[in-house]
Amino acid sequence: MPLPGKCRDVVLLNNCSICYFYLTSHLNSRRAVPDTIENSRFKITLNILGYYELSVADNIEITIDDVKHIVEAQKELGAQRLPTLVATMSNAILSAETMSYISKNVNFPYSMAGAYVVSSSSQKMLSNFYLKLKNPERPTKFFNSKEEAVKWIMEIKAKHA
Repeated sequence: MPLPGKCRDVVLLNNCSICYFYLTSHLNSRRAVPDTIENSRFKITLNILGYYELSVADNIEITIDDVKHIVEAQKELGAQRLPTLVATMSNAILSAETMSYISKNVNFPYSMAGAYVVSSSSQKMLSNFYLKLKNPERPTKFFNSKEEAVKWIMEIKAKHA
């Protein structure tokens, strides 16, 4: 299929090149569910490339109640089991109790993998603690940039296709 118009933003989807603008406008016109849900503590989007993108507000401690709200939002976004990209502001943190909670698949059922973009040294220390002591039940990795995280998510999706 030829790409419409003079498309410059081309993505690779299932080994086929397609214009990102065409893909998003075509798919969004067919969606019956919302693609973004937000409140004062987080914003979650069902990305067109097939993963949840979660942004967490600055200066908050993410609680188990927040995680339950995120799971409800994922349910409203279609209840698909997809990778989740989590981008936190530099002062957002997780308690040890919340880390234990999200490490279990039963508590975060719509996330098949977790890619976390961390920006502060304290978040990097907590990420090492989480991986070593909480032993998450799904593939989990921490990154310094969103680009690295998305690349890993696409690799995870390709393995599960």
